[in-house]
Amino acid sequence: MWDVFRHNLGFSIRTLLRNPGFTAIVLLTLGLGVGANTAVFGLIDSVLLEPLRFGEPERLVAIWESSEREGIAKSPTSAGTYLDWKEQNQTLEGITAWAWNTFILQEKPEAVVLNGVMVDPGFFSVLRAGLLFGRTFQPSEVTPGRRGDVIVISHGLWQRRWGADPDILNRTVTLDGSPVRIVGVMRPNLAAPDLRADLWIPVGFASTIRWERYNRRLQVVGRLKPGVTLEQAQQDFSRIASIHRSGEYQDIYDGWDASLVRLDEEIVGEARAGLWIALAAVGLILLIACVNVSNLLLARATVRRQEIALRTALGAGRLRLAGQLLTEAMVLGLGGGAVGLGLAWVIQRLLLSYQPGSLPRAEEVTLGTHAFLFALGISLLTAFLFGLAPLVKSFSLDLREALHTGGGGAGGSTRRSWLRDLPVAGQLALTLILLCSAGLMIRSLVELWRVDPGFETGETVVARIFLDNRSYDSPEKIAGYYRELAERLGGLPGVASVGASSALPMDPLGINYDLPYRLEGQGEIPTNELPQADFRVVSPGYFESLRVPLLRGRPFQAIDRAGGLQVILVNQTMADLVWPGRDPVGERLQTPSTDWNWFEVAGVVADTRYYGLDSEPRPEMYVALDQVPRLNMAVLVRGETGGGLAERVRREVLAQDAAQPVHSITGLDELVAESVAARRFQALVLAAFAAVALLLSLAGIYGVLSYWVNQRRHEIGIRMALGASRPGILRLVVGYGLLLAAVGGTVGLVAAVFSTRVLETALFRISASDPFTYAGVLALLLTVALAASLLPAWRASRLDPALTLKGE
Repeated sequence: MWDVFRHNLGFSIRTLLRNPGFTAIVLLTLGLGVGANTAVFGLIDSVLLEPLRFGEPERLVAIWESSEREGIAKSPTSAGTYLDWKEQNQTLEGITAWAWNTFILQEKPEAVVLNGVMVDPGFFSVLRAGLLFGRTFQPSEVTPGRRGDVIVISHGLWQRRWGADPDILNRTVTLDGSPVRIVGVMRPNLAAPDLRADLWIPVGFASTIRWERYNRRLQVVGRLKPGVTLEQAQQDFSRIASIHRSGEYQDIYDGWDASLVRLDEEIVGEARAGLWIALAAVGLILLIACVNVSNLLLARATVRRQEIALRTALGAGRLRLAGQLLTEAMVLGLGGGAVGLGLAWVIQRLLLSYQPGSLPRAEEVTLGTHAFLFALGISLLTAFLFGLAPLVKSFSLDLREALHTGGGGAGGSTRRSWLRDLPVAGQLALTLILLCSAGLMIRSLVELWRVDPGFETGETVVARIFLDNRSYDSPEKIAGYYRELAERLGGLPGVASVGASSALPMDPLGINYDLPYRLEGQGEIPTNELPQADFRVVSPGYFESLRVPLLRGRPFQAIDRAGGLQVILVNQTMADLVWPGRDPVGERLQTPSTDWNWFEVAGVVADTRYYGLDSEPRPEMYVALDQVPRLNMAVLVRGETGGGLAERVRREVLAQDAAQPVHSITGLDELVAESVAARRFQALVLAAFAAVALLLSLAGIYGVLSYWVNQRRHEIGIRMALGASRPGILRLVVGYGLLLAAVGGTVGLVAAVFSTRVLETALFRISASDPFTYAGVLALLLTVALAASLLPAWRASRLDPALTLKGE
């Protein structure tokens, strides 16, 4: 048996090497299919199938607050709620919480802003996240309501800032004006809670005032006790929530419950559907590649008819022939798999490079053992699939006809023709499904870009500033800093206006939150029953910098400072909702942002889409920065962006206070672009896969028609001898190609109507069965089929009937 296999293997390799063009086309075709599938499977394996890099990650759960009445499925929790959960739960072995913050590392050569995580001291022990070296935090290192003076730094920060200095432990650095000591370095590529973190600092979470229970900003993770199920833990926390709803703070907790979900599902859940859709798309590409290779092998089997017939006549049994043909298919399949592994690495790197940061665990993605075994498995499977067609053809060979006609052939039965042509129609149908999916995503993206965001983006840069709360420890100092900065930046050449806001439209780093409000004359309504609106703190030049028009009243002015009349601006949506049919200017309302002080409505501004182009405007309230100062602001500078404006802004910020650097500078148009980055990436990936499928289909049509013309040379010669014109032969061949495309397109349209429904939630303002997209895609497919048919048709029309008939 081994000798037979070795002989078949050697013969197959020699045969394929004697046909380098054929072999190269097959390997490249299979490599594209196997490579795309292996690349996407590598993503799925690393993101969805590999366990999180914590100890016993299956016992970790994310814990949220939820309110069905408010339409909130997952909300962070407050310090008071977290402490109650920690004390009263009966199903968790440990529970921890954290909150994002920014810190200023005030060290030479210059101060930098870092992304940090304030954590419960037991954070690392609950997650079981080991460090590269050093130690984690001790409970004794914090007191309630204060943060500790030790930190753990990320592996990336250790390398960037200190050049991977092995003596970094116990070094004292200045953080926000206070000394802290480095006690540990995190392992590389460990998401705890994710890789944006530069440092971790312990804090004693405490709730000493009622308002703290409104301040839902903590993310919570717990570790289940051994043997406890997620359902049992959910019942336990729902029990605590019911106590909250009937206890001292029932007005705060009315309608609120707790919601638990496995941590791995919380991290990767939103990416799951997209990854499986991508795998389905590349699976279609692999099927199309198999059809192409199968047709190539069928054409080659026709050329080898005399060889196979002669070997059969000399006594070779069917099993021996089947072994030889399957060995050739296996060699091609494994060769295509080897090419595919190389292409998989390239494809995966491209996907990771251009993905917009929305893929969880992207830093852990690799082509590991599982991906290699997957590539091997699909290579062997595809080898078997595309090897079946020539095998069946060899079994049905007529020895007398084959030995008499040699390697040629004067046609073929209708049944044999359709056995060859139906797979091509099938690959066209699969291609049309991919094209429709890509077309829908592209059209959806175009519709999204046509949306008016309510502001102008051009020639505006955004500088994010997070002031040190020790250096700026009073409202007067904070307001004074931003007033002086506005004067400095406004004096730069080419600057038209300067403004600032606590949250910019579509800015993922903005502090977005809503607050309840009470209108004058409403009486005492419970806080939990009050309406809410988004709350922003802005400076006088904010709306001018965004080019947001003032519709009624007046804008914020220099006179709107602490101690004066507290004023507020509302957007058009809030004005229509709260004061329908009348002018809200002069009306008064209260918010808890300033201990329920009264604000007078000074003006109404136009709506903007804060949460993305696909979001609808929400009720919004704006208060003056000088009256309600905030440490963290995004400063807008409208001017000539092509003249190095960003760098000039950075220098002015450092010139004002070198200990308070800019966190980041970006263009306002980049914020809008980033808000649609995930949709754009999905559309580009689908379009790229569809383009590959279209290219393979073009090759498939060309190959089938070339084969069809070659098989009917004698018939075409007779037609031309009897008076058929060259244009008539052109129409015959092109018509056959268009017929295949029409059959495949019709089947593909029907299949696309059902398969594209999975994209419904990802589309914007168009339906998954959009007729314009389908019509355009079908027209594209027919155009490609026409282009692929022209060369074989031209060759057929140039045949010399005399030479053709003489040769036959």
